[in-house]
Amino acid sequence: MSDQNFADNKFQELTDDALADVAGGFDPTLDYTNALGYSGTVYTIKSGDTLAAIALKYGTTVPKLCLWNGIAKPDQIEEGMRIIVRLSSKAAAPSFDSPAL
Repeated sequence: MSDQNFADNKFQELTDDALADVAGGFDPTLDYTNALGYSGTVYTIKSGDTLAAIALKYGTTVPKLCLWNGIAKPDQIEEGMRIIVRLSSKAAAPSFDSPAL
């Protein structure tokens, strides 16, 4: 295979992956701030999704997804919910400091 064919094939693979992510509810250009004050990349829950699978796909953990999105019961997510899957690098997480004693 020539270098050009290899490059064309690799480009197509990357394009297909990116399109699959967008079709799956992941938009890497979307920066979203939720009601809790967390900003980041948003994902729209699809039928059959679990937080464990979403966490694995986006390199995070279920407890972080729950914290960032105010989810009390991880097994009770609903299709169509929008959740933050990656925090924005330009926004700090809200502070929950306790008052000094």
